[in-house]
Amino acid sequence: VTFARFYYLPMASLAVVIAMVLARTPKTSLWSTSLVVGGMMLAVDQRGLSERFAHWTSNEIKTMSVAATATADEVSAQMSALILDEQPCILVFLDTQHDHPWFRMFSDVTVKARAQNELTWRCYVMTESTPWLFMSAQNQPLPGVGLPATLIDSYGTPLEDIYWSGVRYRYRQAPSDTWSLPGARYFSWQEDHFVEVTAQVHAGEREVEFHRW
Repeated sequence: VTFARFYYLPMASLAVVIAMVLARTPKTSLWSTSLVVGGMMLAVDQRGLSERFAHWTSNEIKTMSVAATATADEVSAQMSALILDEQPCILVFLDTQHDHPWFRMFSDVTVKARAQNELTWRCYVMTESTPWLFMSAQNQPLPGVGLPATLIDSYGTPLEDIYWSGVRYRYRQAPSDTWSLPGARYFSWQEDHFVEVTAQVHAGEREVEFHRW
């Protein structure tokens, strides 16, 4: 779906728009048809890229997502709702961006889409990349975590929380010092699972990198 959205759809849309423009000119229907057919042939020719994308998503990103969700569910299950009302639940998953720096959506939304424990929705799930979107229940109070101000759109207006279908979508700028978030727990990717390294991070033995992509 992601590949179709960012690759095939723009290509097809461009071909259709140009074809419509050409179709308004007399005797250019042949050119219009040729353009659309050419666009379709180009899309088919790029099928290999689509297959590689699907393989990457299924075999690498899915593995990390499943492991991160299991970790988040386990951590949140150890905390009662009362505790979550008093202190934030912040989980930072490290090493997720090294091989795939442009996969920014491995974050709060990815984990909560798979969450089995409803208390997982009370946590902030972050990575070393841009944690730009957080998701929570609409009427659920969330403690502050010291994240920078809201994102500013292209018109210079702050992006306020968006509510849709009972869910709050909250945009925040990425902190430049992820390691110093209050009460955060850190998990490092090792082969096929996440291992907690919070103690090493606080001791300075494990550096938390930050990528402003």
